[in-house]
Amino acid sequence: MNRPLSAALPALLLVLPGCRPKAAQGPEWLQAAPGDCQVAFSAEARWILEHKGFQSLVAQSRLAEQVLDLFLTKARIAPHLETGRITFYVLQVPKVDAKDPSALSRAFLIRLGGFKDPQSLGRALAESFPQEGSLVVGGKDLALHVIVDVNQVHMRALAEPGGSIWIGDLGALASLAPARGGGLPKAALRRAGEWVDPKASFQGFILPDRLLAALPKDKLPAEWAAELPQGLEALTWSIQPAPDGKGAHRLELAVAGSPEGVSRTVPWLQRLVAVSNSLQPPPTQPSELIQEKDRAGIRCNLTQEQLNTLMARLGQPLIRIDSGKTGPKA
Repeated sequence: MNRPLSAALPALLLVLPGCRPKAAQGPEWLQAAPGDCQVAFSAEARWILEHKGFQSLVAQSRLAEQVLDLFLTKARIAPHLETGRITFYVLQVPKVDAKDPSALSRAFLIRLGGFKDPQSLGRALAESFPQEGSLVVGGKDLALHVIVDVNQVHMRALAEPGGSIWIGDLGALASLAPARGGGLPKAALRRAGEWVDPKASFQGFILPDRLLAALPKDKLPAEWAAELPQGLEALTWSIQPAPDGKGAHRLELAVAGSPEGVSRTVPWLQRLVAVSNSLQPPPTQPSELIQEKDRAGIRCNLTQEQLNTLMARLGQPLIRIDSGKTGPKA
């Protein structure tokens, strides 16, 4: 790993109010996040489905890989034709015990949304997996389908009326029953989500305040305490790969929370802008930093190596993009 990004060249700050178009509520997958979610990672399904090595990027649980692969095999999805996203939501991270498989299985939910033919997903679910019970989600009684039962682990799937499929343990799926997003810092997450690209190939969020307060210090990325100070309720990010897969990739990152927390984070964001502006040849899209009272965000370009450093420091999956055809690698 190279020296941390915090050792980069002195910051070059561009404050460009009003230059960034706002999305209504942020990416659709972010709006759908269950209330218990602490961390999320979302990627275009075509990237995930064409490259089986993605599991090491997005899932700590082997079970997540197994149940998703089982479902996708029976759904007979053509990766190169797919338009949807696959999102992994990690629930209640501090309570996860990796030595307890049943606890680990309840730590995640998988969502398939925006697929080209959602009806085919629904048919695959109904035809390939037996129905057993139901769950009330959004005021509707939705059928539960058995994916696999292993000891105390009961993996199920359900289809929402809009065509999205949720997969997870019964305990994790139960988090969908309350009002959607009821436990999230909704205002901060929404505001941070407005400043990332909803169409980017890779996206995600973390809730820094929750994780800093709940996780043991030895479980946190080394520089979190310095670069993600108290008062940050939400951090969202998106990555759009370079067209040739080899140049600089477009990063959008935003934070939201208390004015004090946001203010303390701005120097770190400035350094990222400086790193981007130092690239040779200079990026065709200018880097920029935008700051408001309770949120700040950047758009910049980073090389693969710089992205690796940044994602590692955020405790997020490493996304290696070698070309438009190779996709994510471990």
